[in-house]
Amino acid sequence: MAIADTSPDAILLSIRDRLIAQLPDLNADTVILADEVDPLPFPKADLFVAITPGDCQFSDAHFTGGGDEQLAMTMPVTVTVWKRSLTDKQGEAMVVLTDKQRGMFSRLARLILKALFADYEPEDGQSQLLRDQLTPVTLSAPRRQEVNKMGYWQMSLVCTATFDWDI
Repeated sequence: MAIADTSPDAILLSIRDRLIAQLPDLNADTVILADEVDPLPFPKADLFVAITPGDCQFSDAHFTGGGDEQLAMTMPVTVTVWKRSLTDKQGEAMVVLTDKQRGMFSRLARLILKALFADYEPEDGQSQLLRDQLTPVTLSAPRRQEVNKMGYWQMSLVCTATFDWDI
């Protein structure tokens, strides 16, 4: 498959569509593109994901040929899972960390990693968008956050996307 004339927005939309298609608990209302890891307003859902671009870096590679000039770019993408805290009960952290059906590490992180790094190359329907597959960089431990007097558990996956941008 040929590499498309890629842009950051095409990559973000491809990641969003992949998460919606692969994670049964998510849909178009609960997977959002955001300018910050903690988007406001929050979707009205117990579980949602925010996809946030980071500051891009240009490599030394600058290609000319075939009528196009391209810059090689690496863009960090943060995929942040937000899960509403059900209660302040003792033991909730243990469920969030370890429960096979409801846990963020045991269930949600595994589903997201599988969706983005197993048999997936971002594409626009006709061409692949990246030079290589997405590269995982970090996965944060779930942490409790309070937003608008509501308790949430938050966990972020940072990956990088390297692509050629026609200029």
